[in-house]
Amino acid sequence: MVEPYEVFLQRKREDRAVHVGSVEAYSSENALETAKEIYARRDICFRIVVVPRSCMRATSSEEAVLFQLSFAKQYRRPAFFSKRMQGMSDEPPILVDEWRSIDETT
Repeated sequence: MVEPYEVFLQRKREDRAVHVGSVEAYSSENALETAKEIYARRDICFRIVVVPRSCMRATSSEEAVLFQLSFAKQYRRPAFFSKRMQGMSDEPPILVDEWRSIDETT
């Protein structure tokens, strides 16, 4: 039975694999050979990856809300800590971006 495979191509060793398309094949070996012929015949290629579409998983549109920023939870934002530290000391509050420079000097 023919199965769809997604094809990812890595041009150079230091590059990331990028989705370039899909092929239909009877086996993963056949999918790899077909992908080589279609996507890497004329270009330099370091690696080709084929993945059966049935093995790929993605979030649904209903789950997209999980990845949105929540502005109601102010304690998750860096500004919350600088506001909270005001009044606790005579020194100005340390902002999150300044921590790196403090660590580097010590």
